[in-house]
Amino acid sequence: MPRTPPSSTDRALLAAVADRGVALTYPRLERLRTAGLLPRNTRHGLGRGHGSSSEPAADLVNYLEALAPLTGQGRSAHRAVLGMFLAGAVRPSSCGSTDEPYATYEKALRRAFRTEIDTADPDVNHIAALAEGALPESPLPDGPAPEEATEAGLDRAFAAAESAAAQRVTRRRGRLDRAAAAWGGLTGRTREQILREEEQSLLAAAELVAPEWQHAPEESAAPPFPADAGRPLDAGIFTAPRDTCDCRSLTTHMPTSRAGRHDILDAVCFCQLDRARAVGGAVCSMVTTLRDASLAAPDDPFPLAAMALCSRTVFRLLLRHGQQLSLQRPESIVPLTLFFLQDCRWLRSGAALLMQLALWRMPAAEGDTARVAAVFRALDEELPRPRTLRSQGGTGLLLSLDGILHSARLLGVPGPANESHPAPS
Repeated sequence: MPRTPPSSTDRALLAAVADRGVALTYPRLERLRTAGLLPRNTRHGLGRGHGSSSEPAADLVNYLEALAPLTGQGRSAHRAVLGMFLAGAVRPSSCGSTDEPYATYEKALRRAFRTEIDTADPDVNHIAALAEGALPESPLPDGPAPEEATEAGLDRAFAAAESAAAQRVTRRRGRLDRAAAAWGGLTGRTREQILREEEQSLLAAAELVAPEWQHAPEESAAPPFPADAGRPLDAGIFTAPRDTCDCRSLTTHMPTSRAGRHDILDAVCFCQLDRARAVGGAVCSMVTTLRDASLAAPDDPFPLAAMALCSRTVFRLLLRHGQQLSLQRPESIVPLTLFFLQDCRWLRSGAALLMQLALWRMPAAEGDTARVAAVFRALDEELPRPRTLRSQGGTGLLLSLDGILHSARLLGVPGPANESHPAPS
């Protein structure tokens, strides 16, 4: 509990937030500051002997309107800030802005990312810990030889990966794999093949082995697209020479490992994080929703057409897996965002997929991506983001909106939606 009563500035701030329909008490306001989610008021001297005055950061009311409903008893600070990030509730006027409350928000967001990277996958952390402890620093004279200790430790790590893979490969995973094969994008696999892939993924994330595609790409590459399925939507993106791609390696570790994810996070600015969040989040959310709709209603033409389209892109691999993003679990946006930052071609492919689906949903646009972008830009200008975030389905709406707007920029669609972020000051 705060030891001093609220200042006149804080009382005015709380009243302004209450006018927006958000309940926020002074003790909770102070807890947000202590947790590093809220900047302190700026104090100004009034001259010698006249004391000082204080004022809140500009736009702090809008910031609190989005943040306060996500906080409260039993809710972690880092989960609250990830909820804001998932919905794109906070958008600085420029990348790398030092203005408050954006600078405080970005610091809190990066702390939340680091917490998730370190704790989100206990299976991988356990496997890595077993591997790290395989060779004792000072083996006892009567203990096993160093090479024997290493072999025993690595055996335990590989056994842990096998056990974790068996728990992850559920019956639903098998059904999704068969559905992906039926849509024409991938060949069906046996349970043993699925288990082996999952085990390889866990071991690669623990940096024990490189994934099989690095050793023998010709053996584990996805099968070619059917000849009669039409040209893949993202064929030009992935067949272009690598020197036309403006992305670069952000880590020397496996990108899915803990060290690799920390490297990627440290190497990118907030605008890059936000773009990967918007495009990657919108793609995964939309693919999962349309896939489940297609399974539930096989005669519905739109989700069926969407699955046919998706099965001819790099995202056909997503059709095999369960839900990658949960709007109820904002922490799920962390690995997804970092994954889409590994290669900018994934972002451009996602942008092409989102834009094509938007064109199908908006026949009045007559195939004109600029008209689609204009509609979404107008919607973005009208929607009050903090209030939308509190509404039913608001997070999904804002994520889809941002996905299209960032897609328009990535694809070079003409119009205001293609304006880039202001340069860093």
